[in-house]
Amino acid sequence: MKFFIIALLFTPAIAICQDTLHRAFSLKDNKVYYERIIDLPSQKKDQIYKSVKSWGVNAFNSQKDVLQADDRETGIVAFKYFFTVVFEAPKMLGITNAADWKYWQILKVFLKDDKVKVIVEDVLLNEPWHGDMKIETIRSSTEELLKKSMAGKGYRERYYAQVYKNFQKANARILATIDDLEHALKSGKSDFDF
Repeated sequence: MKFFIIALLFTPAIAICQDTLHRAFSLKDNKVYYERIIDLPSQKKDQIYKSVKSWGVNAFNSQKDVLQADDRETGIVAFKYFFTVVFEAPKMLGITNAADWKYWQILKVFLKDDKVKVIVEDVLLNEPWHGDMKIETIRSSTEELLKKSMAGKGYRERYYAQVYKNFQKANARILATIDDLEHALKSGKSDFDF
């Protein structure tokens, strides 16, 4: 009985100690994935389409550069965009390295009368030391490189703690983008209405 109680107490700790890096993100089938249904009572598909396009014009520096799909008839608008989060690696030999990590993703908006479905997926991290990599594979992608650089276990643990903090900031940015879109859609206005 004592063994069972001790095992029960340590099971959550063991589960948390496993690869937690990507847990900062919403996951589906072990891939970074966000989905939100936004109810828009009394709004027709055409008005919602105008609002999504208007939001895109305001949300991105160049909507033309980020627009991946734009089909009013089938009701889909998709944007591929990135944002930057500064990553500060732990000090090694007294030197701190900082770099801009770019998080690329695709935001899809499926439209119909009275509601939309927003999906963010295909999140890709671009960072200067390792190039492009999927969020889900960062540990396997970087572990070997860190070992080759002779980084000790303590450094690697500090490194991954910083990565997790960076991921939390990226998660907050993705959620803020979805929230911003939802707010724009619920206002029911677009720059095309004058």
